[in-house]
Amino acid sequence: WRVELLRKALEIYLSGRLMELDQAIPGATEFVQALQATGAHLFFVSSRWEDSQRKGTLDSLKQIGLITDAMGYQVILRPKGMSSIDFKRQSFERIRQWTADHGGTVQLVMENEPENMNAMTVLFPQAKAVFVEGAFLKPEPVNAGPIRIRDFR
Repeated sequence: WRVELLRKALEIYLSGRLMELDQAIPGATEFVQALQATGAHLFFVSSRWEDSQRKGTLDSLKQIGLITDAMGYQVILRPKGMSSIDFKRQSFERIRQWTADHGGTVQLVMENEPENMNAMTVLFPQAKAVFVEGAFLKPEPVNAGPIRIRDFR
């Protein structure tokens, strides 16, 4: 029954339904809005599926207040058939290239998955790194360096 329950929960999650139930970590909306007010270009990278979860993800980010039509941002979601870590590493490289092409540098990286945080700190050693503790899939240790937070208050 556990396997069936997990399969059904994963099926519902991957379907793109119920994203209207997403909630921001306390203080996250205000933090993102403060970044946006400085003129920062924000990248939201998620292992949610591009084909079935884009609309729900965008709607959810707008509803929570993390993105608006007036701000500079990109939402990068995973294509089918790609592992999460390969997608994240490819996305981080894409961000590095976009930022360099626009005359900037990545100043801040944030992540809630240990494996992804470790990959980000390697590619962006100059950036302030913030690990958001909470639910994550793999209990891998996070390399030394990132600030650890549970919320943004």
